[in-house]
Amino acid sequence: MFCKECGAKFENAKFCPECGTPANNNPMQVTPSVHCPIDGKSDSIQSIPALVAGGNASGTFSGPSGGLTYNNGNVGYYGGSTTLSGALTSDIANALAKPTPPATMGALSLYGWCWIALFSIITIVGPYFVFRALTQKLVKNPEFRKKVFTPGFSAAYILFLVAGAGIEFFPITLLLRKQMNKRLDYPRRYQQWKESCTKWEKLYYCHRCGVVFNPKTNEHFSPDQMHEYLHIDEFE
Repeated sequence: MFCKECGAKFENAKFCPECGTPANNNPMQVTPSVHCPIDGKSDSIQSIPALVAGGNASGTFSGPSGGLTYNNGNVGYYGGSTTLSGALTSDIANALAKPTPPATMGALSLYGWCWIALFSIITIVGPYFVFRALTQKLVKNPEFRKKVFTPGFSAAYILFLVAGAGIEFFPITLLLRKQMNKRLDYPRRYQQWKESCTKWEKLYYCHRCGVVFNPKTNEHFSPDQMHEYLHIDEFE
């Protein structure tokens, strides 16, 4: 039988193993009315939330382990207990997974970018003051200092610093501005993510034809077009 809430298929159970909805023993009422738009059949239909939930598995194994070791021509044996844990996700569940919430720049990230900008300013302005201090320390005579470090030399050095500042600081300014815009635009992106999740929850998948479809709008597409259908690029 099929769950009337999420479309998951199960047998001999009082509750759906996927969403917990009570089962109905009347097959006329539990048979889903969702049909594939390609072949018109309903025996291989599964809701996307149920498919993704069933395509993820995790577990832990604990037990004895042992083996052989070889060192300088000597063979030894070792044994003990081992604990292994992990998670698996099927390819189709990964392709049709629920959209992830849009990322935003947290307070720590914002402080980090500000420190990068401040460090860039220091590396740009700092060498100029170091240069002036060195010239005063190396050349004690003011008259001779004026002859060696002429105004033209100082102007050329300042121009060199300005050019270096543009190369270093301009990309950082663009990146910081981009991150700030994303932070300010987060409410809109979050709302769009919620709308995409609502669309995602209404989708079904036909295992026979390999298509994703919305039974209410009769839209259908291949799994690799899920990203485009949900407009994920607009809120990531």
